[in-house]
Amino acid sequence: DLLSNGAMPGREGSIYTGVLTFDGDETYDIKAVYTDLAGNESEETYSLFTVDETAPGINVKYDNDSEYVNASREVTIEITEKYFDKNRVSVYVKKSGEQVFLGYLSWTSENGKHISKITLSDDGYYEITVSASDRAGNRPEDFISSPFVIDTDPPVISVDGLSYGKSYNGECMADIQISDDNYDRS
Repeated sequence: DLLSNGAMPGREGSIYTGVLTFDGDETYDIKAVYTDLAGNESEETYSLFTVDETAPGINVKYDNDSEYVNASREVTIEITEKYFDKNRVSVYVKKSGEQVFLGYLSWTSENGKHISKITLSDDGYYEITVSASDRAGNRPEDFISSPFVIDTDPPVISVDGLSYGKSYNGECMADIQISDDNYDRS
């Protein structure tokens, strides 16, 4: 229904307004045109806009889920968002406390799911944070990973105080040394 601004119908300055309600996440394309009682037609006017009340979903998976890994780790980042904008996704990787620049991530998209993969291969202690928002400003909680370690260096072990192949008569002592960044005392 159109509502008057209080001017008398048929008089100059009559302005009528109407309210349309748009419900649900969708892109709307409106075309408006009006013909008055005398047959005068207005110019067509258009408006294209999106209603988006749903925050993006963030999911991060690893090719293996151990806290300690002895190989590179592939990280799959999945953003679920109908109105995806890659410029509104931030991925932060800290390696041993230092921010790592990943460059620009490449994304593949299918059915509202947007996927990017990164491979971390240098030894170190890692933490990953992913944040995202959509064009409407909806923002979920950031994804913050549990810390994990990539350790591809084997431990170094040495035995001193004994000679290989020698026989000992009586008590003997060996000095065993193990060197590793991620020593397991068990």
